[in-house]
Amino acid sequence: MVNQLCVTLYSSHDMEYRKKAEAQLEPLTRIDNIPKLQFVMENTTEHYSQFFVAQTLLRQLSDHWNALTEDNKLQLRSWLVNVIGTKGPSMQRHPLKQLILLLCRLTKLGWLDNPTHQNLPQDVHNFFLKSTNTDHISIGLMILNTLIGEINQVAPKRTLTQHRKTSVSFREGCLFDLFKTALMTLETVRRGPNSDQNITEQGLQLALACLTFDFVGIFPDDSSDDLGTVQIPNSWRPVLIEHDTMQLFWDLYKVLPAPRSTDCLKCIVQFASVRRSLFQTDEERRGWLGRILAGLLNILKEKQGLDVQENYQEFCRLLSRIKPNYQLYELVNADSYAEWIELSAQFTVSSFRNWRVTNNSHFFLLALWSRLVTSQPYLKGEKPSRLETYVPQVTSEYIRSRLELAQAAVQQPDVVENVLEDQDILVSQLESVPVLVRSCYPKMGPFILNLFTPILQEFTQGCNMGQVNDEVNKKFEILEGQLAWLVYVMGAVVGHHVIGTPSPEAEVMDADLTANIFNLQQTMQRRQEMQGALQSTSLQRLESAALYFLHNFRKVYIGEAVTPCSRVYPRLNELTGLEDHMAVLNLIVTKTIQNLKIWRGCERLISETLNLFCDLSAGYSTGRFLLKLDSVRYLLSSHNSSEFPFLDDFANSKYRSKFYRTITNLLWMETVAESSFELYMKPFQQIFMQLESLQTPEQFRHPGVKTPLVGLLRDLRGICFSCVNKRTYTLFFEWIFPQHMELFRRVCQVFATDCSVSIPLLKFFADFVQNRSQRIMFDSSSPNGILLFKEASTLLQIYGQAVLNKNDLPAAGTSRTADTRLYEERYKGFYVCMNMLARTLNGNYCNFGAMSHYKDDALDRALDIVIKMALSIPLNDLMAYPKVAAAYYSLMDELFSNHCQRLAATETASFLQMVRSLEEAIKAVSLNRTVILAATQAISHLTTYYFTQTQKQTQYANMLNVHFQQDPEIFPRILNSIFNIVLFEECPNQWSLSRPMLPLILMNPKFFQDYKQQVVGSVAGDKQPRLMEAFDKLMVGIEKNLENPNRDKFTTNLTAFRQQTKMLL
Repeated sequence: MVNQLCVTLYSSHDMEYRKKAEAQLEPLTRIDNIPKLQFVMENTTEHYSQFFVAQTLLRQLSDHWNALTEDNKLQLRSWLVNVIGTKGPSMQRHPLKQLILLLCRLTKLGWLDNPTHQNLPQDVHNFFLKSTNTDHISIGLMILNTLIGEINQVAPKRTLTQHRKTSVSFREGCLFDLFKTALMTLETVRRGPNSDQNITEQGLQLALACLTFDFVGIFPDDSSDDLGTVQIPNSWRPVLIEHDTMQLFWDLYKVLPAPRSTDCLKCIVQFASVRRSLFQTDEERRGWLGRILAGLLNILKEKQGLDVQENYQEFCRLLSRIKPNYQLYELVNADSYAEWIELSAQFTVSSFRNWRVTNNSHFFLLALWSRLVTSQPYLKGEKPSRLETYVPQVTSEYIRSRLELAQAAVQQPDVVENVLEDQDILVSQLESVPVLVRSCYPKMGPFILNLFTPILQEFTQGCNMGQVNDEVNKKFEILEGQLAWLVYVMGAVVGHHVIGTPSPEAEVMDADLTANIFNLQQTMQRRQEMQGALQSTSLQRLESAALYFLHNFRKVYIGEAVTPCSRVYPRLNELTGLEDHMAVLNLIVTKTIQNLKIWRGCERLISETLNLFCDLSAGYSTGRFLLKLDSVRYLLSSHNSSEFPFLDDFANSKYRSKFYRTITNLLWMETVAESSFELYMKPFQQIFMQLESLQTPEQFRHPGVKTPLVGLLRDLRGICFSCVNKRTYTLFFEWIFPQHMELFRRVCQVFATDCSVSIPLLKFFADFVQNRSQRIMFDSSSPNGILLFKEASTLLQIYGQAVLNKNDLPAAGTSRTADTRLYEERYKGFYVCMNMLARTLNGNYCNFGAMSHYKDDALDRALDIVIKMALSIPLNDLMAYPKVAAAYYSLMDELFSNHCQRLAATETASFLQMVRSLEEAIKAVSLNRTVILAATQAISHLTTYYFTQTQKQTQYANMLNVHFQQDPEIFPRILNSIFNIVLFEECPNQWSLSRPMLPLILMNPKFFQDYKQQVVGSVAGDKQPRLMEAFDKLMVGIEKNLENPNRDKFTTNLTAFRQQTKMLL
C-alpha cells in the first residue's frame, strides 16, 4: 500500500491523484510514527518509498529535534548506519543520498550534545572504508563528503554561534583526518588509474570539500569567482607542503578524464590560494610557488586536457588566482617566471583568437593580466616583469576579438550571442580592459584609434549613400556593432583614472579618443536620417555605447574639481573647436535633447538618455553649469510633447516622471518667483483646462483622452517629487490646490477599475501627501492640512469601493497569468492606497482630533475602506509580494501606534485578522528585516495600549477584551513565537522584540511559567538547573509597569538571558 502511494506521489502526472496519495501518507509524517517509517525502509525495495521515508525523517529531525530524547537520537543513528551499510549498495543514488544526508544532519545537530555523534568519521572508516567491497568504500566516502557539506552550512533554527561551535569542533577534531583519508584514496587511484570511478569521484570531491571548508566562519559566496585566501590550519602544514601532496593532483590531472580532471584543477586552485602565513620561511613559499608554476608550465606546453571546456575554464581560473596570493616581485624572482609569463601571454592571445570556444574564460584571463599590471608600480628589484612586452599583445588581441565577435554576431546570429544586448554583462567584461590599456597608453591609444578610424570612415561613406538595400543594411549592422564595441572600450578607458593626477600625455590621449567620439556622433546624426535607421537595433546599440562614453567622460572631466586644470580641453579645442567644459556640456545636453526627440520608439535609449541627463543635473556644480546653457533655458520654457514626441507614446509614460523630476530640479536650483513657476506650468494648465471641460464619463473614456491624462499624472508626480522643501512644495501646492481637485475626483470615479489610469493617479496623490523632509508646513491659521487629508480620503473611498465591488477577477493561485492580473488590477492599487493613508497619518499636518471633535468622519471613512482593502488580500499573497507587505505592515505600525482607539471599535473578525497577520509576520522568513520590524513595533504598540488601558479599566480595555475572548490564545502564541526567535534563531531585531515581550509576559504570567517549564524540560538533565536560573534572572528587577526605565532593564536582562541560553540550547 505504501509503495503504491509513494509511486503515485512522485511519478503520477495527475495532480488529483498526487494530492490524494499525499493525504493518505500524511499520518506517517507525524513525529510519533518514526518506528513505522523505519519498518517501511527495512522491508521495501521500491526507491520511491525509500526516498519518501528518508525525506520525511529528515524533515521530522530538523523540525522536532528537541522533541526527541537522547536515546531516540542514538537509536536512530545506529539504525541509519546499519541500513546504509546493508541496503545502501543496492539502493538507487537519490534515496541513498537522502539517507546519508539524514545521518549527517543527525550528526551535526547532536555534535555538541553527545560525543557518540563525533565518532561518525571513525565509524565510517571502520565499517565502510576498511571493506574490500568497492560499493561500501564509495558509500563511506560519500558519507564523509556529505558530512563536511552539512557541517559547513547553517542548520535551520540554529544560531550562528551554535553553528560556529560545531564547525570549529569538527575542524579541530576531524577535518584533517578526512583530508588525509582523501589523499590516501587518491594515492591508490594514482597507482591504479583504472580504479572504480565512483571511488575516484568521491575521493576527489572529499579532498575538494576539505580544502573549501569554511575554516574561519565567514560564509563565502560560492558564486563568487574570487575565492580569496584559503585559511588552512597550521596543523595541516606538514602534510600540505610536502612535495608529493600537490604533485598527486597534477599527476591525476594527466591520467583522469573530465570531469575528474576538472576536480583536480579545482583542488590545485585551492592550493594556489593557501594563506601566506602558513609557510615558515620564504624558501618554503618559493618552493610552493615553483611547484605551482611548474605544473602550469607543463599544461601550457603540452595543452593536455585543454580541449575539454570545463578543464579550460578551470585552468584559466587557476591562472587568475596566481597574482592575488603572490606579490609581483615573488613571481618575477621565480626561476621559471620568464617562461611562464611568455607562455601565459601566448595562451591568452590564443584564447582571445579562438573566442568562439573560450569566451567564458576571458574574464579570468583579463583578471590575471590586470592584477599583474596593477602591481607593476610597486615592483622592487632589478629583474624585469616583461609586462611592457606582453600586455600590449594581450590587450590588442582582446580588442580585435571583439570586432570579430561583432561581425560574427551579424553573420551568424543563431550561433553567436551578441553581448551588446545586455549592457550590464558588457560593462562587467570591460572591467579589466581600461587597466590594461592605461598601462601602455602610448601604444594602445593609437592602436585603438587605428582600428577606429577606418571603420568610422567606412561608416561615414555608407551614411553618404543615397540608396539603402539589404546588403548595405547588413554592412551597417557589422560596422555599427564594431563601432559600439570600440566606443565601449574607449568609454571604459576614459572613465578609468588611477589614484593621483593623470599625466599630461594620458589626458591628451583621452582628448584624442573623445574627439573621435564627437566626430562619430555627427556621422550618426546623418545615419539617423536614413530610411529605416531608427528601427535598426545595431544603431540603437551604438547610441547606447555613445551614451555610456558621455557618462564616463562627464564623471571624470565635468565637475568642480577637474574642470579648471584639465588638459583635455585645450586638445579638444584643437581637434573639434570645443573651447571648454561649457561647450562640451552643451554638446552633451544637445545630444540628450536630440535623443529624446528622435528615439521615441526605443525605450532603452529613452531610459539611458534620461539617466545621463539626471546625472548631469544631480550635481550642484554641473546643475549650475547647465542653467547657463541656452539649450537648457529653452528646455525649461518648451518641454511639452510638441518638442519631445516621446511624451506622447503611452509605452514611454513611465519615463515622464523622471523627465519632469530632472528638469524641475534644474528649475529649483535658482530662486523661482511665482510668475516664473506659473510660466513653467503653463503647458499643464492648458491640459487641465481641456480635461476639465469634459462633462460626461463617455467623454473621459474617449481614446484620445487617456494618454494625455496618464501623462499629466506622471508629469505632476515627477514635479511633486522634486519639491523637497517648504518653498518649492508651497508653490506647487498653491498652483494645484484646490482648483484642480475636482478633476482628480472625476477621473477616479471614471477610471477606478482601469489600473492604467488609477495607479498613476494614486501614486501621484501618495507623493503629494507625503511630508518628506518636512516640506508640508502650513500656517497655524490655514485649514489646508485638513483639506488635503479630506481630498485623499475622498479618493481612497471612490477607488476602494469601486475595486472591492469588482467581481470579475480570478482567484489567487489558479495560474501565473491570473496572479499577474490580480496583482496589477487589485493588489498594486491597494498597496498604493495603504501608503497614501500611512503618509497622511504620520504627516503631522492634519489635526485628526479636531476633525473628530467637530464630527468630521473623513478619517473614519478612510480607515474603513483601506482596512477593507488590506484585509481582502489573502495572507499568503500578502507575504508573496514585497511591496504589498511593506505597505501593509507600515500601515499597521502607524494604526496601532496612534489609532488604537479607532481599531478597538472595528469588528472582531477584522481586528483579529490584523493581529494574526502581525503574528505571522514575525515568524516569516521571506520578509525583509524592515517589514518584520514594522510588524514587531505594531505588536509593541498594541500590547502596550492594551496593558495600560487594562490597568486603568477603561471602556477601550473592555472593547479589546471582547475581541480577544474570541481567540484567547493569540497573545500566548505571539509570546511563544518571540521566545522561539530569541532562543533558537539569529534574532537581528532583539531590541525590537524585547519591547512587546515585557507587556506580553506581564499579561500572561501563567503562559510564561509554562513555557519556561517546557523549554527547561526539553534539555538534558545536567543543563536544566542552569537554564532555569537563566529564566529566573530574566525577570529580576522587573516591576509590573511599562515605564521606560523598566523596559530598558528588561532589554538588558534579555541580552544576558540570550547569551546564557545559547550555551545550553
